[in-house]
Amino acid sequence: MRYLLLTGEVGTVACRLHAPEYQSLWPSWSCSFTVESTLSAYLRLRNLVAVRGGDGPGTHAQESLMVGPCDYYGDLHQPHQHCYTLDQNRFVSHHLEKMREAAQIQVLPLKEKNLSTIRARWVTGIHGQPRTRGSLFPRLGTLQVTDPGPPLVLLTCKAGEPLPDLSNFNATLCRNNTPFILTREPLTATNEFRLVTYEYGPQYLQHLPEAHFLERHPFVQSITPMDPTCSGYVLLGRMVSDKAKADECVLQLCAVQIPFGCTLIVRAHTIHGDAALTGKFLMAMTSNHHTMQQADTVLVKPENALTAVQVHEPTLTPRLTGVVLNSTALEEAFFRDMVDQTTWWHKPLVAQPFSQVYQRWLRFKAY
Repeated sequence: MRYLLLTGEVGTVACRLHAPEYQSLWPSWSCSFTVESTLSAYLRLRNLVAVRGGDGPGTHAQESLMVGPCDYYGDLHQPHQHCYTLDQNRFVSHHLEKMREAAQIQVLPLKEKNLSTIRARWVTGIHGQPRTRGSLFPRLGTLQVTDPGPPLVLLTCKAGEPLPDLSNFNATLCRNNTPFILTREPLTATNEFRLVTYEYGPQYLQHLPEAHFLERHPFVQSITPMDPTCSGYVLLGRMVSDKAKADECVLQLCAVQIPFGCTLIVRAHTIHGDAALTGKFLMAMTSNHHTMQQADTVLVKPENALTAVQVHEPTLTPRLTGVVLNSTALEEAFFRDMVDQTTWWHKPLVAQPFSQVYQRWLRFKAY
């Protein structure tokens, strides 16, 4: 395994490169006839780096961090021409005919207890203040909740039951072994889906300075739990009315737990927030800087206005395997392990000339 060092706000993540074409400094042709190398991987991933949260450096700080990309599996090329399934958390592409042959999937309507209607002032973040530690996107607005409505009850799905119908929220919850379509819109090469993983520590939401945030962006995003220890929820929202008052909107919200073996597809311009997730999740999303700048992200005020009521508290501790270097001791321990693995034919770290951490690795290795 080879690692690419990516620097975030409170540390550096060592991203595992799973495709051979990204592990070499020398350009090579991929199976999709694109020229790939370590540099192309870095240019795609640098806009997706998230190492944030926590109270400070230390071994246990990872429990209060969001970290990623921890893994990079490559891209989905020309996704509008394919449907997909997931096999052991890897995307498998199929011809669209397979989607037409698939049986009609039964879904359940949402119950009233899983819905909450709030009144709030949505102040767009597109031209707002520069981001802090809440979102991947560059600028932040606010959602000032004036009437929080009834408490949110977490929407959970039991094994063997039909999945809930999230079409009113412009989202889809689907099983990984059933073909699904991510997009029908042709995408440019720079807007194609990057397959990356993020890890959310169990204390991440409690340590965020702004707590919940909601966002909407002009691209599709998928979220897949990587193992059964994943828990938490994604907030979905939709505008019921934007004419309640001159400066108020009415939002309907739902808190959705993604069962292991399923994928949540968040369509373009869907209101959502993922800060309440816990564990390791595979995500498919763009890394195009210009497209990401169009995201509208708002911080929820007051901070506890959109907390979901969980029917069953998670009993499994999430497995966090991301390599986070947020202290000198952790950095040196990682470097020492990498030196032990180094042979003349295998270099565990691939060069990224802009990284100060990589330069420290070279100096450490010299000793």
